[in-house]
Amino acid sequence: MAVTKIFPIKGRVGKCINYVMNPEKTVEADGWSYVDGINVTPETAEKSMMSVKHRYGKEDGITAYHVIQSFAPGEVTPKTAHEIGMKLAERMWGDRFEVVIATHLNKEHLHNHFVINSVSFADGKKYYDNTANYNKMKRISDRLCYEYNLSVIQKPKS
Repeated sequence: MAVTKIFPIKGRVGKCINYVMNPEKTVEADGWSYVDGINVTPETAEKSMMSVKHRYGKEDGITAYHVIQSFAPGEVTPKTAHEIGMKLAERMWGDRFEVVIATHLNKEHLHNHFVINSVSFADGKKYYDNTANYNKMKRISDRLCYEYNLSVIQKPKS
């Protein structure tokens, strides 16, 4: 079962990227890190995202979106949670947006964090967090949970 939330980020996108990439939350004891990127390298994500915004003259307003995908305690391994997160990012934003994906291991419930550039590298259009896009993200997340034989919320709260 995965629960999703999305928050707009205004101001410095690097602060959010640094939070989600925190090694105290994303690195296992053996040194394995659960941080990746789609259309961007996590270590250079802030610079790359700001470059896209500058190229299209869209440096104001919402700079990024922060999405959280949380799993039920004990339902997934870190590897599976991260794999599902990567697939969600690819299917939802992979054709147009830069995304940093980080799986946090520091809570009983494993959860993925996504930082999505608000401006598309492909066409300069902004991503809009509206009901249709949020519902699409939930459907993709639910489909992935079905594919991995995880539980899915049947009657979600609004």
